[in-house]
Parts: sequence; C-alpha cells; structure tokens
Amino acid sequence: MPQSRTIPRILTTISVLALLTTTVVSFSILNYVRKSARRDVRIERQLARIDAWLTTPVLDGLKLAELRGQRVKYREFELRLSEELDQLMALAWPQLPYEPFHVPTPELGDVEFQAYQWACNLLAICSWIEKGEDPDARAELDAHLEKADEFVLRDGDAEFYGNPFDFEVADKSLRAPWHSAFSQAFVLVAMLRIHEVTGEARFLERAHRVYEAIARVRTRDQAAPWVTFVDDSQYLWFEEYVAPAPEPRVLNGHLYTVMAIYSYHRVAPSAETELLLRAGLTTVQRYLWTFRRPGMDNRYGLGLGELRDYSPQRSVDQQAWLYAVTGEEMFDEARRAFLTDMRF
Repeated sequence: MPQSRTIPRILTTISVLALLTTTVVSFSILNYVRKSARRDVRIERQLARIDAWLTTPVLDGLKLAELRGQRVKYREFELRLSEELDQLMALAWPQLPYEPFHVPTPELGDVEFQAYQWACNLLAICSWIEKGEDPDARAELDAHLEKADEFVLRDGDAEFYGNPFDFEVADKSLRAPWHSAFSQAFVLVAMLRIHEVTGEARFLERAHRVYEAIARVRTRDQAAPWVTFVDDSQYLWFEEYVAPAPEPRVLNGHLYTVMAIYSYHRVAPSAETELLLRAGLTTVQRYLWTFRRPGMDNRYGLGLGELRDYSPQRSVDQQAWLYAVTGEEMFDEARRAFLTDMRF
C-alpha cells in the first residue's frame, strides 16, 4: 500500500479514537457531576435534618395538663421564687422616662397612649411615692390611671390594655386597637408594684384583672381580644403581636410575660398560675435554640422570618434569669451561645 494513503487513514483512525475517548470521558464526567449533585442535595437535606434535630431538644418528663379548656405541655423542674426582676423589668425608674400621656419612642413616633410606656410611667411614679420625692406623685398616679381608662377593653373579669395606633412588624400589619402579652406583662408588674408600695387593695384587684386577660387561652379561630395561645404541638405561647398565623412568637415578649406571671404567682399563688409559669418556661426550653442564628444576633420571632432581635443583650440577660429561677443547665448554655453570637 502506498505510504501516501496509509498516513491519512492512520490520522483518521486516531481522530475517531480521540473523539470516542473524549465522548466517553465527557459522559463519565457528566455522570459524575450528576451523581455528585444528587449527593450534594442528599447531603444538604441530611444536614437540614441534623440541624432540625439539634434545635429540637429532647425534654424529659413532659406532662400534659388542662388549662382553660386547652391541653398544654409542661415540666416539673425546680422553681426558685426568690429571684428579683428590678433590673430586667425596670421596676425602679429614677424619673419619668417620657412625658406623661404623649409618649415618643424611636419605633412608634408620637402617640397618645402606648400601654408599655404607660406602665413604665406608673413604675416611675411608684418610685417617686416610695422615696417620697414628689408630693404630687399620688395625684399623678390617679391622672395616669384615669387616662388609661379610654384605652382599656373590659371583657368580663379581664382588662386588655390596647394600643390605639397601627403598627407594622416584618410582614405583619396590626390595626388599632391591638393587644399584646408584652404590654399586659408590664401593666401587671406595675399594678403589683404599686400595690406593694401603697398597700391599696384596688391595685391588686386590677392586677387580678390584667392577669385574667393573660390567662385566657385562645380557642381555635377565636376573635380578639386574646394574647395567649397553644400551638399545634401543645406548647403555650404569650404573643407580643397578635396577628394571623403564622403567629410572630416573639421571644422577648413571651419571656417578659413569663416573668410577670412569676411575679404574680409570688403574690397570688395558685395551681393555675404555677401551670402557666411552668408551661411558659417549657415552651422556651422547646424553642429557644430555634431562635439562635450561629454567628449572628438571634431571631426576633419565629413567625417573622429572619428579622433579627434589635436588642440581643436582652435575650442574654433573660436567659441568665431563667437559669437562676430554674437551675436548668440548658438556659445557661443558651446564654453563653447567644452571647458568643452577639455583635458588640
């Protein structure tokens, strides 16, 4: 065979073999990539499941109890009733933090009445009365109480302190007048504190009515007013922003209400107040790690997406109090974890 014909045939054969080799290698690489992608997806799903396991603690000794027609989960851990709340709930303002009745706050602007700040003003007036620093403090107290009457919804034995303004938080729109377990908590603590300082029974009676509003557990599809509900897993929540599902479930609002019930239980102990307290604390144990975002400030609420807590130090301080009250190690562990994540 002439050499001139042999060389092109050899080159053609080499080209075909090279093409076949490239094709096989390409298919092999593609198949590997596809398998890797599927494996990556499986790994991601597995990691998600592991993350869910890590944020869902195993709670030993869970029990069920009846609470106002609802069944709630609780645990029988130790309750130390000697812990104080002065620093955490601002029980000793040296002076009025805001002008009476017209309450400017960074979040809300100028509003005629805001239940939380009104309660803080009551605590400040109470401090005046206790220290004897202002002869007009009692008159100021009565004026504040009279002003609030415009915004109190009385429903049977319950008093709900409304906020007469619209408010937006994340994707939730609250329309006036809206109610809040957070507000109720501070009003309850204020009434208890004023009763302690003045000895007047009328303030303890009002505390009973404020407590009654908190203790009323929402039934399914119940219309307002309510500030307390039981989730699908039978955990009790005190809701800071009453809104349609998914409920915001704000950590600090729930915890401040737990603290207020703790204060009320010390003054007016009963089987129900103890159950409310235990159930509220058990809810924190169940969901606390879900609020954590490693390396970042904690979530503000479980139903508010990735909205961060604007005051993460508050969560750290609250967890220190929870540990002091219960002796449960997970609260101290969470305090250290949240502190590690917090931006300074």
